[in-house]
This record gives sequence, C-alpha cells and structure tokens, in this order.
Amino acid sequence: MRKPNVSCAPLVWVLLGHKAGDNNQVLALAEALDCPFVRKHMEYRKTELFTNIILKTTLAGIKKKQSSELRKPWPDLVISAGRRNEPVAQWIKKQSGDSTKLIHLGRPWAALDQYDLIITTPQYQLPAASNVLMIDTVLHRVRPQRLLEEEKKWAPVLSGYCRPFLAVLVGGHSGAYEFDQFAARKLADQVNKLAESMNATVLVSTSARTPHLSCSVLEKSIRTPNYFFKWSKQQTDNPYLAFLKMAESFVVTGESVSMLTEACATGKPVYIFDFGKGADSMQFGDGNPGSGIVGAFLNHHGKSRWRILFHKLAMRFSSKRMQRNISAIHDYLITSGRAVWLGQPCPGFKNTTPVDSVDKSVEIIKQKFWLDTTRQLKRE
Repeated sequence: MRKPNVSCAPLVWVLLGHKAGDNNQVLALAEALDCPFVRKHMEYRKTELFTNIILKTTLAGIKKKQSSELRKPWPDLVISAGRRNEPVAQWIKKQSGDSTKLIHLGRPWAALDQYDLIITTPQYQLPAASNVLMIDTVLHRVRPQRLLEEEKKWAPVLSGYCRPFLAVLVGGHSGAYEFDQFAARKLADQVNKLAESMNATVLVSTSARTPHLSCSVLEKSIRTPNYFFKWSKQQTDNPYLAFLKMAESFVVTGESVSMLTEACATGKPVYIFDFGKGADSMQFGDGNPGSGIVGAFLNHHGKSRWRILFHKLAMRFSSKRMQRNISAIHDYLITSGRAVWLGQPCPGFKNTTPVDSVDKSVEIIKQKFWLDTTRQLKRE
C-alpha cells in the first residue's frame, strides 16, 4: 500500500456521468469541502450494465478515449453517484492499493461495505450501518451567489413579463412514471388554473428527460402568459437557476427528487405534480414499486409498456435496498410544510426554511477522514 503525502490537502476526484441530478449532488459535496478537486467525466458503453455486473471492478463499461484520463497520482478521496460510476470508483481504489477512500451518494449496487461512506436518503431504504449517513433529501448546489449571477443574465430576457412568476420544472420518464402527452396535458391544465388564480406568468423549464412530443403538447396547452424553455444539447444557456431565483413559487414534476429539493432549497412554495397512474400514483398509490404489474401492462402502450413492465418485475423480485420509494421524500417535504400536491387546496406553506443537508455531510466527512485543522487525510 502506498504511503500518501499527508503534508498537503487531500487530492479529491469527482466522477461525473450523464445524469444532471447525480452530477449536481457530487459537485455540491465537493464544493462544500472547500478544497481543490478534479472533475473526471465518464462516457459509457451500451454494454456497461452487463460488463459492470459481471466484472464489478472494471473500466470495461466506459469509453476510455471519450472519458477523462485516470492515472497516477491516485486520489485520496473519490466522490461518486449512480450505478455506472461504481465499477470505476472501485477500480481507482484497487489501483491505489486500497488507500483511496470512496464516498458514494444515493444507493450503491455493490455491497455497502465496499464504501467508506454512503450518503443516502430514505427513498432507498438502506439499513443502518456505521458507514451509512441518512439525510432528509439529496444534496444540491443552490447557493445565493450562483442564483444572483444567473438572475443578472436572465433578468433582461424576462423584463417584459409581468410578475409574479410561477416556475414549472419538468422532468420526464423515470421508473414506473411515464411523462407522456396525456401527463403533459394534465400538467398544463393544472398549471393554467394555478397561474390564473395567482395572475402569474408561467416560466417553464424542460430537461434532458422530457420527451419531445410531451414537450410540444405542454407548450401548446399552456394558455396563460409564459416563457417556455426547451432543453436541448445545443443550448449553451439554461435559465433553470435564474428561475429558482426569480420565481415566487414552483410546480415540479414529482419523479425528480433533485428538482424538488432544489426548489425547496429556495424556501418558496412548491407544488408537486403527480403523473403516476393507478397503483403508481405518487399521491394515492400503495408505495410499493413492484405492485401493479397487470395495470402497468394495460395502462401503457408501445415501448413504454415494456420498459415499465420490466421495471416492475425487477422491483418485485429485487431486495428491498435495491428498490426506490420516492414517496418517502414527498412525505418529508409535505409534512415539513415545504410542499403540497398540485391541485390540492393550499392551507399556506408553514416552513420557509431552505432544505439543505450538505453541512451535515461535510461535518461527518471531516470527522471520519480529515484532521480538521490542516485538512490532511486521516490514516488508519
């Protein structure tokens, strides 16, 4: 095992992938540690699921030429999120002679003892363990300075629109949830009613997961004054953070825990849009991601039918810790007074305290890994 140089601050790598939510979480933690870190971008092969399950500790699941270079000096600390980055993190630790510490955000597929620290949320139902830190909801990068900078960029664009602003943050397909054209039309109808009751201008931000057809239906169906941003790979500027700063209230599609958390981080009113069907209703479902298999087959069509059916079967026969129950996050945000379901009468938002667990996470990391006064890595 190598003998690291502890006379300087730890070398930290963050593994970044194709999911904006995962990337924002690992960057939120890295930025909060207040020390230099290196971003390592990963591009994945279509065969990554097969190779990663079989080989576990491997780089076979990534496109090496399109990904960031991984070579010495090996980091003291690696922060990752998402299934695809797990084999990469394990490979780095192996190359370091097992001296690299691994922090994983969310729910790992590997055994829990493969990580030095797992920062997770109730939706993943992980068992209590000495290396598991349970936080209320996911980490985020919503910081006042970032929002102010984005507001300055977008204020001239929105200067011709009347306040108040109601921001609508739109995700897409996820697990058993299908954001199809019917869901888009339902969202538009409920947003129209809410915006009219507020006399508000609607600011819409779609995302990489928003299907093209659903996006078009949503845009055509919103009849109140609005500014509509369509996400695309070609877009260099995205008003999402500006919307977080400038809007007085939010509607967020309920499948996105990241967007819900970021909206609640502003301390402003948040409305959760439920587009689950039958047993998968976020609001009225049974909370069991493996139930409703027959309904999933009958209520969906085309590719979505098979995608959701396979998801249901996987959830039915997988262990509890491999399942995801986002109702735990919804319940927390609602019972803490930070959010309500869209379409329900609103008794008034009771809790305007921004949701944020990053400080708690940083404190645990310092206790476990760092000497507080010098930011040197603790060695066992």
